Amino acid sequence: MEILNPNYYLIKVSDNVLGIYNCEKKQVEKKLKVKSQFIPAFLKLNYVENIVNEGLYFVNLIEKLKKVLPGLFVEPTDKEISYRMKIEKEAKRFSHDNQASYFIYPEMIEIYVRETFYTYTLIYITKDKTELILSMQNIKNIRTISDVHPKSEKEIYFINRSSYTVEEIQQLEEIMVENDSIRCYYYCHDDSLVGETYIGKDYGCFLCNNQIQDKITFQPITSFQKDLLSSLFQMEIPKYNRILLSILSDDTTLYKGKKFRIKLSDLSGTTKYNERKSKCSCCERYKIITK
Repeated sequence: MEILNPNYYLIKVSDNVLGIYNCEKKQVEKKLKVKSQFIPAFLKLNYVENIVNEGLYFVNLIEKLKKVLPGLFVEPTDKEISYRMKIEKEAKRFSHDNQASYFIYPEMIEIYVRETFYTYTLIYITKDKTELILSMQNIKNIRTISDVHPKSEKEIYFINRSSYTVEEIQQLEEIMVENDSIRCYYYCHDDSLVGETYIGKDYGCFLCNNQIQDKITFQPITSFQKDLLSSLFQMEIPKYNRILLSILSDDTTLYKGKKFRIKLSDLSGTTKYNERKSKCSCCERYKIITK
């Protein structure tokens, strides 16, 4: 069985023109004329589930497209099929639920969400043996701050604050600010689960928003709490796509420079915007304080 290469997406250019969109180059790579009544059938090839359920129906369409662009289709493993179906379903749901938040076509939202899950790397920074359980194709684990070396803007860091000292966090934040990294801190304090997200130098850094971190007594995060955090962050991951970040028009998220707090007593939640602090040594070093 062959399925569409995840680097491509089929789009309707006009009533009788089908476009092959290159997700990496972010442009239509090929166009071909087809009868308008066949456009919907071609677009179904964007979803692995359709090919799995109706494989014979698509044989001729796939062969036609393979002649137009070699490499457009790939032979996946069972594991890849399962992952693709899960991600495609999530991308479609996200696009449907968040159309009002972005000034682009729903198909483009779906493309960027897929790109996040296929090409971004999730990096856990923690000394805890049990990390958050998040679904991503590329996952890495780091225990020591000195091993943190950002290599791409397509990296999302999830940091267990309670694993490190204030000095180690300061060292980490200097790296994150300098490299414009996306990072999410999480910890348990005062019978509440807390999560904070920073994007490069926007909204200051973790240190300038947490001046008393050295005085905080952290509580262990239980299995239930990790599951809760994992569920929340999993819903936020699509929104960390750099392009979706830049064109967000209606901020209904947990992430964009905010701290969210969940009270464990009743699971009620609140969010608060982070602010830059003028006396933060990390921010001063990189000259990101604005007057």
